[in-house]
Amino acid sequence: MNNSIPIKIVERAKVVNDLLCMHHTNPKIYRRLIQVTAWDGANTKKFWTGLISVDALNSGERVKEHWYSGSKLADDLIKEYSGSTKWSNSIERIEEIALQIMSKMTWNYTTKKENEILKHNNQDYSMISDTMIESQSHFDKIVVIDSKTEIKYKEMMGIAGMDKKKYKKMLDF
Repeated sequence: MNNSIPIKIVERAKVVNDLLCMHHTNPKIYRRLIQVTAWDGANTKKFWTGLISVDALNSGERVKEHWYSGSKLADDLIKEYSGSTKWSNSIERIEEIALQIMSKMTWNYTTKKENEILKHNNQDYSMISDTMIESQSHFDKIVVIDSKTEIKYKEMMGIAGMDKKKYKKMLDF
């Protein structure tokens, strides 16, 4: 098992894997269970991107805003693995699920109002105040599992076409 994956996430990935194996029996309920299991496992400061909206920074109000919805993650995992015997209970499959959680369940700080705006506008960060790096160490630890996820993250954050170093430089004050 990949040592860079926290034990808590490996445990969640195992539960998600079990739920994926049973998904076909009641898709709606299992989708929700997968979503909650992944979200709950990633609800720690380790999953903070290091980014904060300017309004959140100025007001002191901080709400965790998951840039990739738990429902979308559940749908991704279901599409990839539900009903599939692809490595059913293998370490590789558990590791892939864990990496999906680590990559897609990260969050930024926003205000409550900004969080609501994002929820109702397909996570369009251009509709809220700018984001900036508040914690370089957290920003440097962002895990992106694949290019599709990286593109989606950059599009949502309004930094499509930029690499991480350029974004860091752009936000440094």
